[in-house]
Amino acid sequence: MFCIKDPGEIPLKPALAPEPAPAPAPEPELETAPAPTGGLAAAEATDQSPFSKPARETVVLPAVAGQHAATIVWLHGLGDTGYGVSRWLAAMADPENGESQPSIPFLDLPHIKWIFPSAPVAPVTINRGRRAPSWYDVFGFNAGAPVDAKGIDAAARYVAGILEEEKKANPDVTYAVGGISQGGALSIYLMCRKMMGRFEDGSDASSVPLSASVAFSTWLPKCSLTPGPGGRAAGAEASVAERAANHPLLMTHGEVDVLVGYDWGRDGVRELQEAGFSNLTFHSYPELGHAMCPQEMAVLRAWLQTHLPPPA
Repeated sequence: MFCIKDPGEIPLKPALAPEPAPAPAPEPELETAPAPTGGLAAAEATDQSPFSKPARETVVLPAVAGQHAATIVWLHGLGDTGYGVSRWLAAMADPENGESQPSIPFLDLPHIKWIFPSAPVAPVTINRGRRAPSWYDVFGFNAGAPVDAKGIDAAARYVAGILEEEKKANPDVTYAVGGISQGGALSIYLMCRKMMGRFEDGSDASSVPLSASVAFSTWLPKCSLTPGPGGRAAGAEASVAERAANHPLLMTHGEVDVLVGYDWGRDGVRELQEAGFSNLTFHSYPELGHAMCPQEMAVLRAWLQTHLPPPA
């Protein structure tokens, strides 16, 4: 069984009824808007952070009793939920069975606990202000689009809070963050902020329990490697590259992705390598669009076995 934590705002789908394998996670159509209408722009109009309200459902797939050695927080894409992406991963991991309901041990990794949080529902600028589950506001799916720097930083601090709370309960396990599309970009941003030692708002990021990162079908947010008003932590300039070199990172991308272009994603890989992320593994898939595939799940499973190993 898996656990769904829910504050009761939104009814959940039935957890046990078999359903057909899901289509690729929804993403809004590529539209542009003249001014920001979503994310923190909308929240600041009411002096309320989108992360101040209880999250929608969070799916928790525990490790097998007595084997817990690692925890990974997996972040969904724009328009999806934690419940939706957990089912999508399950379907891709076992496509022949056609079973999209998550089960334990998830991905046949009994030592790993999986947490699938859901983003707040907020207006999204690229979608003409229509509301959707979104970690931060999105202005465009291209390298030249502006970045919601305050929004992505707030989202990263929210995810860091999940990791920190988990570590209080389980101090001896290893922690990782992964994601796809917008969630993958957030995973990369949090990783970069930990390497630099500070979030964009100047708060400490060096103590975030994060030992490995995964990002599927995504991009490098432009603000990821630039210090915010608080600058880098003392002495961090010389140690950023050293910490980055020791941080395992898995990235994948479909070569026919028409939403988050392959070249955009590949450019981000190169920038991260140039910034010192030498322990970066990159896989591309010639016939894959903006989606996931069983081959990625096999790569992910093997990579996690290496970098989040089971107890000896």
